[in-house]
Amino acid sequence: MTDTKEVAIRGGTQAEQDDFTGVLKEVTFDTTNLRLRAHDQMNPGGMVIPNRRDSQNQAFLAAVAGGTANALTLDFGAINNPATYAKFQRFVFEAADNNTATATLNVGSLGNVGLRKIDNAGAKQELEEDDIVAGIIYQVTHDGSHFMLGVSAGGSGGSRVLLAESTATGGSTIDFTSGIDDTYDIYEIEILNLDVSTSGQIDMQFSADGGSSWLTTTYDRAWFNWTASVGSASQSDDVSTTAIQLISGINSNVAHKTNGLVRLYGLRDAAGYSYAHFHFVGIAAFNGTMISSLGWGVRKVAQAINAVRITPPGTVDSVIARLWGVSKT
Repeated sequence: MTDTKEVAIRGGTQAEQDDFTGVLKEVTFDTTNLRLRAHDQMNPGGMVIPNRRDSQNQAFLAAVAGGTANALTLDFGAINNPATYAKFQRFVFEAADNNTATATLNVGSLGNVGLRKIDNAGAKQELEEDDIVAGIIYQVTHDGSHFMLGVSAGGSGGSRVLLAESTATGGSTIDFTSGIDDTYDIYEIEILNLDVSTSGQIDMQFSADGGSSWLTTTYDRAWFNWTASVGSASQSDDVSTTAIQLISGINSNVAHKTNGLVRLYGLRDAAGYSYAHFHFVGIAAFNGTMISSLGWGVRKVAQAINAVRITPPGTVDSVIARLWGVSKT
């Protein structure tokens, strides 16, 4: 720049700015946050003008929710809280707790506003237990009378939510011993890039005591195991086995990863059976070409399940294993 003239406006730290009441149309500078303030000769602190960093960080729209599980609060500070509620107003929050009943949201002490959701028929409904899940980021939009609950990141109550992820290596099993509760009625286990020390089969078992012991009786399974190179499929129907076999004949070669998805139904139904539907793909140990399995399994005992174990052959050299909650009752 060739112009050497410098123009400066009055300014100070955030604390100083919060206490300062400027004259009408005066603009000052917050040296702590690099923000301008517009003044009206009436309100201390004036009106904060967000900068690019504020927009990127959603500084005045997003926060971790306070209050209680069913009476949530958001507070952006006296200067930055909204003056009133308005239709189309939007806020984002990270939930600290699961809700246990209907819920409200209070932004900046403006008063409690009911939180609502849209059901599968498109109707507005009050929240039910666990529609809000701790650790999930939600977006709420004011519709003129309520805050409508949506999802900003990480899933939602009533849709696919990541509950646990493991990349642990060196062990002989992949265990999910938390996260399986009455929040969801369908769960999924995703196995990505599984590399094992020994060629062989992958099995699955359930637990009713959080993984302290694993159930080893009364599993039934029906499946197809298909190998591309020979164009052959083996069909199996195993009754009263010790586990549900997910795929057999996989390769332990470091380059030959195995991937699969297991969908689980009725795990928490103490009066019903637990069912599984699965599909895996990998490389066949006996000839090095693609192998795939598609199957179904059931544990024919009425029992509430709260943990699942995946047992590969040998030890786990590498894996990404994820547990998802898929659907609420």
